[in-house]
Amino acid sequence: MSFSQYLKKNMTRVIIVVLLLVLVIVNIGIKLFFNQYLNQKIEANDSIVIETIRSLAEANDLNYSNFEALSITNNAYIIAYNNGNIILETNNPNSNANSSANGRGMMGRFKVLSSLDKSQLTFREYPISGSDRLTTVSIGRSMEILSDSDEGNFLFAINAVVIVVFLLAFLLLRMLMTRLSKAFSEPVDALVDQVDQIANHHALSPLPEGHFIEFNKLSETLFDLNEKLSYQEQLRKRLTSDLAHELKNPLAILSSHIEAFLDGVWQPTNERLEKCGDEIKRLTNLINELSELTALEGTMNIERAPTNLSELLKNVLAQYDAVVLEKQLTLSDEIQSSVTVALDPRRMVQVLINLMTNAVKYARESGGVTVRLFTENNVAVLEIIDDGIGISEADLPHIFERFYRADTLRGKTTGGLGIGLSIVKAICDAHGFTIHVDSVLDVGTKFTIVMPL
Repeated sequence: MSFSQYLKKNMTRVIIVVLLLVLVIVNIGIKLFFNQYLNQKIEANDSIVIETIRSLAEANDLNYSNFEALSITNNAYIIAYNNGNIILETNNPNSNANSSANGRGMMGRFKVLSSLDKSQLTFREYPISGSDRLTTVSIGRSMEILSDSDEGNFLFAINAVVIVVFLLAFLLLRMLMTRLSKAFSEPVDALVDQVDQIANHHALSPLPEGHFIEFNKLSETLFDLNEKLSYQEQLRKRLTSDLAHELKNPLAILSSHIEAFLDGVWQPTNERLEKCGDEIKRLTNLINELSELTALEGTMNIERAPTNLSELLKNVLAQYDAVVLEKQLTLSDEIQSSVTVALDPRRMVQVLINLMTNAVKYARESGGVTVRLFTENNVAVLEIIDDGIGISEADLPHIFERFYRADTLRGKTTGGLGIGLSIVKAICDAHGFTIHVDSVLDVGTKFTIVMPL
């Protein structure tokens, strides 16, 4: 069953139930109000009947003929009592000695009442004061008679109108529900198509904005998800290409050197063996990077301890003396003494080596690298600055993403898989440190780490 069919089916049920409830409630309400109105009308009519009977009794003009006429006029069965004895009764000419042929002739006009059993009537008794001929009058009425009256016709008309309104409302709501189900099902179908396109790795176009905010947001989310998946797919392909390149070159060099040694073309001199050793180190570094990548996929274990970051930083910088001298760089350090931070020394060394390696690697020939460590506002701040090639504004938001390298051609010459800065970011996040980068293309780059004391 499609979403549209499901919606139509259930909405139709809801509409029918609601309209039936409305019909029942309206009928009950009309009955209650009408019965209240009818009772008030009966009481008012009874008051007129009682007053008429009292007047006729006082005028000594109360007989069967006008008693019967009063019953017929008011659609009532009337019994007059005098101290518990019936003196006049509707449809009973023998109840009064003053009955006349005229009164008996009126019985034909009152055949509805004459055919009724008195047990079907509802009687109300009214005391009569100031008369010695009668003491009580009982007035009975039948709903069967009322149903043939104007009031009964009114009730029938009201019910007919309610039923017509019910049918019209059902048709109108049915049409509205059809439009609503279409308005709901169309964006759902479009979203399903988008999901299918994502699953089949097809290019996804954003849907035009619809009437429903929730569907619009879901469509935007799917589009963003597809963009991210496409981007991750590009990174995966880049990783495959880079990994093949990183493995191919050292293995090719090692293979050619070993073949030359075995064939006697080359002698295994120290210089050539050193070259083989460098390529083995390159492969070892690649494997280490892949191991670090595996660590990033899980929970990083941080073993904090109060550490003299000033001394730790100086020890790391000392490892770069030879490289700095080889590239004729100027290494400036402005390190505040005895800066102690709670951190994992082994992990922090990874951070410092990654950042220093990048700074030295991409610095200009005869350029400079500056390292600062100072405290302010209860935090320690580490800055590593180079005057190298810099990073473009387009690449800057992505540099901490794994496998991302701002310049793929540069990556081919300098090596690496583009996970160094991802490792740095992961270690900083695990410590609760913040790291950010400022860079201007062809001017230089500054990495800043802020650490709570």
